[in-house]
Amino acid sequence: MEEVISIFIEYGKEGKNQLIEWFLYNVMEEGARVQVSSMPYERTEERKGYRNETRTRKLKIVDGTLDLKKPQIREFPFETRVFERYSRVEKALDSVILESFLDRTIDGYMKFIYVDAAYYRARDDGIYANRVMHVDLHHHRTGTL
Repeated sequence: MEEVISIFIEYGKEGKNQLIEWFLYNVMEEGARVQVSSMPYERTEERKGYRNETRTRKLKIVDGTLDLKKPQIREFPFETRVFERYSRVEKALDSVILESFLDRTIDGYMKFIYVDAAYYRARDDGIYANRVMHVDLHHHRTGTL
């Protein structure tokens, strides 16, 4: 995990794509394990099927296209929601990426940093307008910006 996060930090958008590929590959691997009811190469009474390699499938995301290795199962089709409504997954993954940095101090030079804000409809002097609420990272980190 440390190596994947380091790639994300070092290579920006390309690193993010690698992080997303790694994450979704592991999600699908766990899904295949659950559907087959055993670990790879494990022989158990509960086993429902056998793995049959992977198939490359493309997934379009905001920052380009990913080539994901989708597990195959011999006895029945592998089911995954990874390729359905991906934008929700991508937003959730962005949140997870950001949360993994909440406890880190900001020491030295940073190549980039995420800053978050949300738009809210608010009344100002009797007039409703969109207002921005900035999320201040100072309160979440022990370093300085």
